[in-house]
Amino acid sequence: MSQFLYAIRPHEIEGVATLRDQYLVKMIRPGYEVRSSSNGPAGTCSIICSDGSDRCRYDPDAQVWTKSVSGDWWVGYYKSEKLPTEKELRRKTMMEGHKIPLIDGQEWIVPAIRLLNGGSGLPESIQIDDCGKFVTKALSQYERISGAAERLFQDFRIEAGIDPGEMTLEANDRIGLAIDAISLNYCVGIDEVMILSLLTTTNLSSIMSAILDLPSLQKKTAGVS
Repeated sequence: MSQFLYAIRPHEIEGVATLRDQYLVKMIRPGYEVRSSSNGPAGTCSIICSDGSDRCRYDPDAQVWTKSVSGDWWVGYYKSEKLPTEKELRRKTMMEGHKIPLIDGQEWIVPAIRLLNGGSGLPESIQIDDCGKFVTKALSQYERISGAAERLFQDFRIEAGIDPGEMTLEANDRIGLAIDAISLNYCVGIDEVMILSLLTTTNLSSIMSAILDLPSLQKKTAGVS
């Protein structure tokens, strides 16, 4: 199984255990290997991978390394291998959504975050309101993306001429939302998505539609069960 490699400078992140509180913990599968290297992408580094110790090393002639957008680590892969595929990057638990073909020719499952009925496609906690009725509430880890999806829905209604007003999500916001949505089902973030070159101006609109569950409406309109 092809997976990305990661390199972290020890003086920037104290100990591999700290990864549990970092962005990288979302990218690296459990059971990862860690090896120290005195000549990593920027000197002494910890090289981290999820698919076997034999690959967990720094080999600049055989690998390609890209500095993360944050500047805190490097993402690498082997030149002789294909980049990780959609199936190889799937998380253990996948959320329901819609298959969207991206630029790599593979279909990626984009979660339906804001459902057609106004509900959420993401896991929610069950609470009791002041009237003693059971209600649902977004889990804290999904509050930001759920809020962005709701703003996207409002922008959609404005674009369609249903509601008056000005749109609130700029192009950068939509790209960020697309990456966040994909990362719910896959071990990727902005760095991995950029390396894979997954997004285009064309498929971005398809991802936005999937986030709003619009393919379900299209299926109903077409009479598809």
